[in-house]
Amino acid sequence: MNTKHCLLACGLMLAAATTQAQVATDGATDSVVVAELDEHVGGSGADVVDQPDVMPTFPGGVEAIGRVLSRELEYPKKEMKKGVQGRVIVSFVVQTNGKVGDVKVMKSVSPGLDAEAVRAVKQLRGWNPGTKNGQPVNTRYTLPVNFKLP
Repeated sequence: MNTKHCLLACGLMLAAATTQAQVATDGATDSVVVAELDEHVGGSGADVVDQPDVMPTFPGGVEAIGRVLSRELEYPKKEMKKGVQGRVIVSFVVQTNGKVGDVKVMKSVSPGLDAEAVRAVKQLRGWNPGTKNGQPVNTRYTLPVNFKLP
């Protein structure tokens, strides 16, 4: 069984408006992974803006987020053997330098899946930061990462 078999899709939810785009992985589509602005502020030691004027963007958009996560995620063998699957919700801050920081599990599935989701999210490098009043700002996101066995 392929340990990289983590099907996912990405969408983007901003404030009250919701738009979702599904990305096919390995010829199949799975449930939607949603990135959303979290109303929670704080945590990384620097101010985190909950409502920037311009949201951070990932080069290549939500499709690129899906490609990076698909490439990076490795299904933990222990969870695979036990048949553990589900959605780990990870919160992180897109920092003013475009790096991902302050990564936390907001909803756990299992220690192995949680750790793998955090590790993979940390690979989402090179963001264009959000801005407020024309200045780059730290912005918190929440990204559900779906783990599904074939």
